[in-house]
Amino acid sequence: MGKNNRAQLFQVDFNHFQKFQTQLHETAGSEKTAKGYLQDVKQFDEFLMATGGSLNDLTRVDIQNYMKHLEKLKRFASTIARHYATITKLCHFIGRPELDAGIHKREKQSNADIAPKTLKKKELLRIFRIVERLNNVRSEAIFKTLAYTGMRIAELHSLDRRNLKRGGLVKVIGKRNKERMVPLSTEARNAIEAYLKTREDDHPALFLSNKGGRMAVRTIQELIDKVEKLYNAEVEEKDQLDLHAQLFRHTFATVLVKDQKKGLGTVADILGHEDLQTTRRYAKDSLDDVAEDLDGMTLI
Repeated sequence: MGKNNRAQLFQVDFNHFQKFQTQLHETAGSEKTAKGYLQDVKQFDEFLMATGGSLNDLTRVDIQNYMKHLEKLKRFASTIARHYATITKLCHFIGRPELDAGIHKREKQSNADIAPKTLKKKELLRIFRIVERLNNVRSEAIFKTLAYTGMRIAELHSLDRRNLKRGGLVKVIGKRNKERMVPLSTEARNAIEAYLKTREDDHPALFLSNKGGRMAVRTIQELIDKVEKLYNAEVEEKDQLDLHAQLFRHTFATVLVKDQKKGLGTVADILGHEDLQTTRRYAKDSLDDVAEDLDGMTLI
């Protein structure tokens, strides 16, 4: 965004916005959550600018239109719910709590009812092409590791070189410091090896930042966000992605269960699931699967 097109958010009384920012930090519970709320507000503000609205004169029409916009972008119901929660906080802060009443939005389904959204093969291939064009071996290693291990972004952040084991395995430290061994595919191993060959340091961390320290979770997420923007710039609006590490995890798990026919117990161990019911979701059909089946269905 150019200097002359700065978001309206920063045209509003700066002190007033600072008070809202302070309130978010006090109620969010964590720095990460507060930053997420602020990012949501900025995105909403940019949408208002593009559609002729304004934070200075917010209406229910604007909020409802934004919810529809997020649905058209195929944002997850949980993502839409977070944006709505942020806007609700904003409405209360400006003294207009009635603005968010009766807003229709996509409701979040029970996790047990349907499989998580996954990446299609052509989407994954496009992502890998974009990452390769970045011409950065560290970025390739990060994306290949996420895609071919299904590990969480925090788990990738905490990996050390010593976690790489003989036999193509990597030791992952999961939730509550539980350890598990995860197989590394040839694609992931080759990408990691190519990256390590460029390293001349003795830092224990597997992935380093440009400053030479362990790569932060936020920095990894910013890399994913960068690839998301590049991806969405190449495709039509209806095909745009809400890209995040969990999407790679869901895709990896679904391939193991439905394509590779691995047992649920084995997949649960690889993913670090404590409850087998969580893993069982990947054996269910997704909404896209059901829609595709019904599209060619005849009753007579």
